[in-house]
Amino acid sequence: MRHSSTTNKMDETVLDEFVSFLSQSAKPALREKALEYVVGLSGSEEGLRSLETRLPNIVAALLELVEDANKSFVEDVFKALINLCSYDKTAPKVTEKEAVVSKLLSTICDSSFEFADHSCTVLSNLSRNSHSCGHILACLENQKSDTGGTMINLAKLVEVFCKEGYNPKAALHPLGSVLANLTQRPEARKFILDKDQCVIQRLLPYTQYTASDVRRRGVVTALKNCCFEIDYHEWLLSDSVDILPYLLLPLAGPEQLDEDEMEGMPEDLQYLDEDKEREPDPAIRKLLIDTLTKLCTTKPGREMMKAKRAYIIMREFDKWERNEQLNDICQDLIQHLIGDEPSPGMENLEQVEIPTEMREKFDKLTAENPRVVDEDLARN
Repeated sequence: MRHSSTTNKMDETVLDEFVSFLSQSAKPALREKALEYVVGLSGSEEGLRSLETRLPNIVAALLELVEDANKSFVEDVFKALINLCSYDKTAPKVTEKEAVVSKLLSTICDSSFEFADHSCTVLSNLSRNSHSCGHILACLENQKSDTGGTMINLAKLVEVFCKEGYNPKAALHPLGSVLANLTQRPEARKFILDKDQCVIQRLLPYTQYTASDVRRRGVVTALKNCCFEIDYHEWLLSDSVDILPYLLLPLAGPEQLDEDEMEGMPEDLQYLDEDKEREPDPAIRKLLIDTLTKLCTTKPGREMMKAKRAYIIMREFDKWERNEQLNDICQDLIQHLIGDEPSPGMENLEQVEIPTEMREKFDKLTAENPRVVDEDLARN
């Protein structure tokens, strides 16, 4: 996410003085003029490149201004921060500054901070890069807030995200994107999948959170990323977590099913209302199908999904879906759910090697028959 703004070309001789200008000790008029320049430059690739070598220091300086009494000024500070932190080339360098990460975390977890959503967006931009996520997670291991000594760790971020009305002035929906980005890293996935913490169970209801597409997409992305940990699949599908209804319900419609088809199906998926609607966002529908497909990686996972009649829901979904790309991946999933089991030694689909000659034939076929990707999905 980036705010657009008209680019103002800044004289290079002024650039090195920016950090001192962007401080509470600078004269207000000078500070506001410096901020105006940064906002302008941050709205273009050219401007961001001109700031590249100083960008981590500029971000750190701007973050010291986010609690200024002038709300309009703070809005502009965050406009600059959101743009600056969307520059992937320097994101790892920015997150190397622990003061930057610490300040963002403290403002996100401050239940009275009016601009907490903006802080979430800044951190979301910074955490798109896996290397940056490593720095953020390392910082989370050591952070303490200034009030009460409460640890601002990954558990605290999940608590803030899941507590309805935590901050009356901010919805904190973009924090879902932060959690999604952090689960690029195995250490974050292992935390969410900790069998003693009940973290993933707290996130599951948000697959049907209608108030925010951003929050919903963030959670579904995090779940998909967590499913890359194959060893946890049986636990996820077991009664201890019962992930399947939370993934299937958004894809289920109002179709009335026969009693014999519903036998063995999770109760939440039976006798759905006549006005039941499916997930409206095609990108989120794709994430859900991808997550279900990932859970089919091993034979036990496939058997558990077959026993809970996942095929029936996906069959009806495939009839309803009008996006060809989604139909294709849905039909692949259905084949896992109704097809014969692979021969011995090939049950784990992650470990199956595709013969070189078959891969070459597939690549040639793909090149000869290019597909047009759905625009909504391409943007995500």
